[in-house]
Amino acid sequence: LVLALTAGTLWFVLGREHMNRRFDTAKQQLEGGQYNQAIEGFLSFAADYPKTALAKEAQLNVGRAKVGNSLSGAIPDWEAGLKTLNDFINEYRDSEDFRPADGPLRQFALQSADKIAMGAAETARTTRKRVLLGVSTDARSLLELHTLEDKPEERLAAIAAAYKAAESAIQQQETFAATLAKMEAALAAGTPLAALSAYG
Repeated sequence: LVLALTAGTLWFVLGREHMNRRFDTAKQQLEGGQYNQAIEGFLSFAADYPKTALAKEAQLNVGRAKVGNSLSGAIPDWEAGLKTLNDFINEYRDSEDFRPADGPLRQFALQSADKIAMGAAETARTTRKRVLLGVSTDARSLLELHTLEDKPEERLAAIAAAYKAAESAIQQQETFAATLAKMEAALAAGTPLAALSAYG
C-alpha cells in the first residue's frame, strides 16, 4: 500500500511538472514573439489539461498570441490585427479579468489598440492606402471606448495628427493620379494642349 501511494504521488508530481513545463514553454514563446508556436502550445495545453486552472489562462494567451502575430513582422497586418483584437475584446470584455481599469487584459487591449491606431495611420501615409485610415479610426475608437480612467489625450492627439498627415499624403497622391490620368487621356486623344491644361 505504501509503495502504491508513493508511486501515485510520484506520478502526480511528475505529471504536474510536465504540465507546468509545457505551459511555461508556450508562455516563453509568447513573450519572445514566437506567436505561431505559442498558439500551438497553448491550444495543445488547453486540450490536454481542460480542467486545470491554467487552461483558462492558456486560452486567453491564444488570443494574445493571435493579436501579436498580426502585429509582428516588418510589415504588420493592421487590418488583421484590428479584427483579432476585436475578437479578443468581444470574448473577454465581460470577464472579471477585463473589468478593472488597470487589469492586465484591459491594458493589453488598450496597448494593442494604440499600436494599431498609430501604426495604421503611419503606414497609410507611407503606402497611400486609404483603407488603413478606417483601421486607424476604428482602433482609436477602441482605445477611447475601453479607457475607463484618464483618457490619454496626448496620445490621442498624436494619433489624430498622424491620421491627418496620412490623409493629406493620400489626397495628394489621389490628385496627382487623377491629373496624370487626364493628361494620358488627352494625349491618347491627340489633344496635347488639353494635356498641358490638365497639368496646369
